[in-house]
Amino acid sequence: MTIDDSTIDIHFTKLVDWLVDRRHCSKDWNERSIAIRAKIQQAILDLPEHDGVKRLLGSSYLDYFCCLKIVEILKETEKESKNMFGMYSSQRMKDWRTVVSNYEKNSVYLVECAQILQRNVAFEIPALKKTIGKCQQIREECHTRHAELDKNIHEIEKQYAQLCNDMSIKGDNVQRELIQRIECLPSICTELASGDQCSIPSLKSAVEFYIDFMKHFHSSSKSDSEEFLSVIKYLIENGNTTVYQWRTGGHIPVSIERLPLNYKFAETTEVTEDEPNIILGLDDDSTTSIEGIEV
Repeated sequence: MTIDDSTIDIHFTKLVDWLVDRRHCSKDWNERSIAIRAKIQQAILDLPEHDGVKRLLGSSYLDYFCCLKIVEILKETEKESKNMFGMYSSQRMKDWRTVVSNYEKNSVYLVECAQILQRNVAFEIPALKKTIGKCQQIREECHTRHAELDKNIHEIEKQYAQLCNDMSIKGDNVQRELIQRIECLPSICTELASGDQCSIPSLKSAVEFYIDFMKHFHSSSKSDSEEFLSVIKYLIENGNTTVYQWRTGGHIPVSIERLPLNYKFAETTEVTEDEPNIILGLDDDSTTSIEGIEV
């Protein structure tokens, strides 16, 4: 007889009735199952500390096969109670062997397995399929979002590189590199106040035209004695001087003392949520003087 000849097609909703009708299980299987569940509730109160037992107790339902696994675990944990005849004197082993024996008596475990099969087919499997479909949808959305973020990252990196290029810095440590650029300010000011084609003195004709324009069309708002663009005119005539000379009418100071500028560097590893972010600035103990500042 082949396997196909011995196969019986039974609908899963009628599996329990078929087991009872064919007398594989007794009609009072429900009462027997309730009694077995009561014994299991008492037996689980006295179990050894074992990882396998913890995993089994973590499941939502202890069925016949879980009881078999517990018996196998007890064979290891209760082996010291085994006598010369191969019997166990441990009460734990006796309780769980009684549970397994009651399951196998009148094939109560078959009805339990049939009920588990019905529940899985009717509820658990559709719920898992729904969960899988939802997870797949979330995965696709995450892939799409990941691609969008990658694109944004590349765009931001390009913008960052362009900004660093415009500011003539590498971008490895923006704060320190910008502070180092401050050292170039005196030379830039001197270059702007020099007599080159792209410097401030080259604006002399434009400044004169602007002054004439303002005096002609806005004669009522300003008097003839009031000057226009006084700072630019001073730079054109005198070049890069100190603020002291500009304010005192050209008096040269006896000495010029440039104070060192000590800047604070905000390290990202030292900033916490409770502390405010440190912004680039001067030390509190440093003082500045207008005599040492060039314009």
